[in-house]
Amino acid sequence: MPKLFESLNTSQNTHHTLFIWTIIKGFVCWFRFCGKVIAEPKELVNEGVNVVDVQTVSIVIASTSVVAGVIYYALQLRHQAKMRKIDLLTRLYSTMVNKDWLDAWQKVQDREVLDHGDYLRKYGFVELNEVFGVFTLLGMLLKRGLIDVDLIPFTYGEVKITWEKVKPVIEGGRKRFNEPKLGDEVEYLCSELEKRGKRGAKNG
Repeated sequence: MPKLFESLNTSQNTHHTLFIWTIIKGFVCWFRFCGKVIAEPKELVNEGVNVVDVQTVSIVIASTSVVAGVIYYALQLRHQAKMRKIDLLTRLYSTMVNKDWLDAWQKVQDREVLDHGDYLRKYGFVELNEVFGVFTLLGMLLKRGLIDVDLIPFTYGEVKITWEKVKPVIEGGRKRFNEPKLGDEVEYLCSELEKRGKRGAKNG
């Protein structure tokens, strides 16, 4: 898992350096002006320069440099966060969502709705665990803010059909294993995808 973020950490360190360098340049500019005002006040007055104005300008320039650095840094962090989410999803799909997974998903959708015990006896849990594992992981990452719901390629209808098919099995598992939160991540995923669909319909 650390390898997923190795390149992103390197990029983020680069932006930290640029941010710090921007602030340093701002303060250097400020101190140069202030130093000139302190060291050569008479010369500046003789040249018709208002010392107060010079000090004001120097402060404005320094402040502007700092603000510009902060804005740049914030924009870069936002961009890096978005790229990190895209990279994480891309790697997840390329690793977990393949032909075998899609075949397992189709089987789960085609099966009849059964309770925990009957489902186990008739089908077993191999395909169900494959499908449910991916949806659980997506819901967990989404809940923690590590991925963006708008980047998830599954629709609310697709996930909802799957959830309704396996819900009796999950509810049975909650009772049997005393795990009341089993399946919460998938329910959360369904809820967020539903909200996304409503937003899209409203904006459309």
